[in-house]
Amino acid sequence: MVYERWKRWDAARREGDVQEMERAVSSTSGGHNRTFTAAEEEELREQLLASPNAPTIRHVQATALAYRTQLNAAKGKHHLRSSGRPFSASNGWACGFLPRNSFSSHRTKLIGGKPPAGPPRDIEGESLDFVTRVRDAVLRLRPKLVLNMDETPVQLCDYSPTGYTRRGSGHPAPILTSTSCRSYLTTFPTISAAGNRLRMCAVLKGRTRRCLLKVQRGASLEAKRVKLYYTERGKMNIVTMLAWLQDVVHSYTQHRPAALVLDSYGSHIAPDVLDLASSLNIEIIQVPPGLTSTLQPLDVCFNGPMLAHRRRIHSVQRMLNPFRPDDWQRAVERAQQSYQSMSNDATRSAWRAAYIID
Repeated sequence: MVYERWKRWDAARREGDVQEMERAVSSTSGGHNRTFTAAEEEELREQLLASPNAPTIRHVQATALAYRTQLNAAKGKHHLRSSGRPFSASNGWACGFLPRNSFSSHRTKLIGGKPPAGPPRDIEGESLDFVTRVRDAVLRLRPKLVLNMDETPVQLCDYSPTGYTRRGSGHPAPILTSTSCRSYLTTFPTISAAGNRLRMCAVLKGRTRRCLLKVQRGASLEAKRVKLYYTERGKMNIVTMLAWLQDVVHSYTQHRPAALVLDSYGSHIAPDVLDLASSLNIEIIQVPPGLTSTLQPLDVCFNGPMLAHRRRIHSVQRMLNPFRPDDWQRAVERAQQSYQSMSNDATRSAWRAAYIID
């Protein structure tokens, strides 16, 4: 054992590695797990204390292994059979390291609040990169083939946010409805930078196609123009996204090179979706997270006017028949009517407001 330590010290002396010489001399106990110098242990201790959550023994072991690997890589060292067993951050080593560095075990306590923020984002840089990329797509592919889609909830009762009631009554203005105020369906309009509007689509909540009958049975021409899908939760998912890309987008682009602007919702950027879009010659351009209100054309000034128009239609329907129950079919009709009411100029204005076209 002494001879092995002397060989390590002599090899370190020839290489001029002072720290390894100190380690060879000071390793009087602990065998292969005495792997850090005093300075390295201090650095490891600071890494553990900098964690926002109190470290567990597993966390200590994982951090120590990663730090040891980092040190070895910096020194260009590789483990050899003749150099003894490799460092394993065993329970014995951790149980020695913790008290030696003034750690003690305590009961944990949950602390509410947001997790610490990550590194600061370059919002201006992300915005500029996005706008530059979409503008380049408009120049390369023509405005007609640069598209934007976004999910928009449509309530069964598109009531106005304000109304009149008797002064001093102390009660809000009542709106009679037969449905829950949270009942809604998900629509996803798609517009081009040239002002075109692709087919309106909607997702209903259900497990089989039978759920679509509440809209399709006796539907008006407006409701029949809407492409219907269904999911168990009533929201867009990967399966619906794949079907929509083929049914609506590819039918419009006809395999011509195109670009599709989407937000960072999970089903929009799933690997299967990106693979299908690539095979259909469609380039996916993602809006930077948190910036859809200023950079996504549909959010900037398209969905808002559509919502206002739906509310006007709902108000007229209530005046003509105040006691008719709200239903899914009329909600789909209002969504289609408000969508068609948006002119090409209004659609292009949304792209101008997002700094995409001039």
